[in-house]
Amino acid sequence: NRAVVIGDVVTNGGMGTKGRISLGMKGENSYWEGNYADTRGYGVTQGQLGAVNLFMEDGAHWKGFGNGSMNVKLDGAKTNWYGFSISDGLQLSLKNGATWYNAITAEQVDQSSNHTDAKIGWLTSDNGFIDMTGSRVFTAKSSSLNGGTTADGSSSITESENGITGNVVVNNYSGNATVIYKHTKTNDGIDVIGGNFTIKNAAEGSKVTLSTDNNGIDTSNPDDVQGTLNQLANKLYYLGAIDGAESNLDGYVQIAEGLTSSSAALKLGDVEFSGEDGKGSLAAGSVVTPDSKKNPAVIYGDKETAMMKGAKTAMVSNALVWRAENNDLMKRMGDLRLSEGESGIWAKYYGGKYSMDGQNTNMSVRYNAYQVGYDKEVADGWKAGVALSYDDGSSSYGTGHADLKNTSLGLYGTWTGEDGQYVDLIAKYSRLENEYDVRNLYGHKLSGDYKTWGASLSAEYGKRFEGKNGMYVDPSVELTLGRVAGKDYKAASDYLDAFGKAKDLYVHQDAFTSLIGRVGVRLGQKLDNASYFVKLAAAHEFNGDFDSSYHVEGEPDGSTSISFSDTWFEAQLGGSVKLNDNSMVYASFERSFGGDVEQKWRVDAGLRWSF
Repeated sequence: NRAVVIGDVVTNGGMGTKGRISLGMKGENSYWEGNYADTRGYGVTQGQLGAVNLFMEDGAHWKGFGNGSMNVKLDGAKTNWYGFSISDGLQLSLKNGATWYNAITAEQVDQSSNHTDAKIGWLTSDNGFIDMTGSRVFTAKSSSLNGGTTADGSSSITESENGITGNVVVNNYSGNATVIYKHTKTNDGIDVIGGNFTIKNAAEGSKVTLSTDNNGIDTSNPDDVQGTLNQLANKLYYLGAIDGAESNLDGYVQIAEGLTSSSAALKLGDVEFSGEDGKGSLAAGSVVTPDSKKNPAVIYGDKETAMMKGAKTAMVSNALVWRAENNDLMKRMGDLRLSEGESGIWAKYYGGKYSMDGQNTNMSVRYNAYQVGYDKEVADGWKAGVALSYDDGSSSYGTGHADLKNTSLGLYGTWTGEDGQYVDLIAKYSRLENEYDVRNLYGHKLSGDYKTWGASLSAEYGKRFEGKNGMYVDPSVELTLGRVAGKDYKAASDYLDAFGKAKDLYVHQDAFTSLIGRVGVRLGQKLDNASYFVKLAAAHEFNGDFDSSYHVEGEPDGSTSISFSDTWFEAQLGGSVKLNDNSMVYASFERSFGGDVEQKWRVDAGLRWSF
């Protein structure tokens, strides 16, 4: 369940006692924003140290610093801690992409000799990240560094976007972690900035990788490459290596993710440690000069960079909102059997939420849409009409966001027979607009903005079998064919090439074709002035390949692909109420089950006038 804690936590033992507090946070809406202080009690017998257990997963976060014994476990991408500890009583566990943003600033390091470093007593990592870029540091009042709230009782945390982190000291380390640094380009070359990362003792088989991105680095220049990697290595200290006391830690450095290349076509460099002070340096001969055509040892990393993944997800979300435009007769016009008159006008609202967590795609899409239409009887049992709709949606995915807009014009024809048969035909032409931003681990931003067109044809056939008391069974089949045109455009990034010029990501989005078949049955009852129903349906996407390719000058080309070919089930509940001889209102609620893409909910509500 959602859990929110705002404010500081204090344990205060006395006369031999101690306090212990456990907090559980799960999901992106759960968080703790405050600090922890252990005041060690009072009196002649001050008591034992207190403790806090903090468990976070699935996107929860903690903003704050600690001074005392803590057991902090973070599990899952987007599960984050923004803060620092000034006590080595902290046990920190990072798993499955969880990130600790070291938030102690260089200014705070200088303020007090008692708090020179962020301290971790025990650090265990399984594919965890430590962010030393200073993109999310805090400025805290120096008085509050001793624990507790500020003098006025308020939290001492405020965010800053331009800080430089201080040092980190880890007493005991095990596992595999990646430490992220930023860099700047100077007249003398590349300057890696941020505090040092010191490990005193490591468990056997431990690994740590120090990483920076390729922003502004000429990866074809060996001096730039060697200099950058050696500066990274100099940030790492392994005190266990002093006098050869232990050799349990393997250190690596890398120039990592660009726009399309996850490791800038560079092999990881190895780190060797000084026996005098434990300082790291780049091992001679451990770096391969990038030449992807000739050298098979080149490492490219994951197929999809964060920038490619974000652009892909933004474009996919737009296609899903467009696909939601394809609605059937009951959603559009209510139960026409309650309607009288040869002509009609109608207006409706519909909105919903989609989510997807699969095929390296995690997103949530919300949309609101408004539709108006007019139709007229043109032949025995036939009505023909026109509809105009406007969708306004948004999508969130990791550290990205997209604003979506679709405008559609539709022509439809509906036939209702005396024996309960009906046919519903609709053709739509849509204009799709998408504006998105995405950030990666290194704090870089990509912005895209494009427009394209889509068209669809839909046909539904069904027959109503009526029984006693107005009860009926209405089986139906539906087929919808749609296509979104392909698009070539460029997205702007704040990545720089070796000459200081901003890089653009050139995107080629293939055309997206959707062919959905649907078989359903509606059970309902028609009353004198109302009707209601429940519908169950099975749907299958026969096509749905969504392919994109990406190009950046100076980097290898990239591509992404998603297949929407899938089967899912839908449940719908709705009804219509006749207000008078000329008007009625109608509404329905729907959700889907079992597919990679889940429609969490959809609501349709409208009003129709006949004359």
